[in-house]
Amino acid sequence: DGSLLVVAFAGLIVVFAMWWLYFAGSAHDLLTSSRAGIVWGYGHYVVFASTAAVGAGIAVAVDHDAHKAHVSGVVAGYTVAVPVALFLLSVWALQVRPHVRGLRTVVYPIVAGLVLAVPFSPAPVVGVAVLLALLVVVAVITPGRRHP
Repeated sequence: DGSLLVVAFAGLIVVFAMWWLYFAGSAHDLLTSSRAGIVWGYGHYVVFASTAAVGAGIAVAVDHDAHKAHVSGVVAGYTVAVPVALFLLSVWALQVRPHVRGLRTVVYPIVAGLVLAVPFSPAPVVGVAVLLALLVVVAVITPGRRHP
């Protein structure tokens, strides 16, 4: 079915964009103290959990499009949107907000909010993929300056 291919391709874009956003900058200069290391380490529980939940959400979206899941399209969309929003906010809190200046400091929370509105659209996984791809573009063209 064509809709399953679209969901699968959009899911791939979501995963690749998340990878790009996480590894966009080096992290070696972020760990400047024990406190920063503890926040960094425990903050990654949210990063890893939300990343794993995105995979489960994409599986629910595929099952919904294959008419195997007994949930609404909005619920299936939120199984992808909520973990993506959590991922964006946790990466923002750990890597962007405390260490980067510029447009990227505000665009991550804005995109996270928009991602949470996408499940009401007809193709929520595609909408999330488009938003993440646009965020990758912003991250690439607006290099954030590190705080001294």
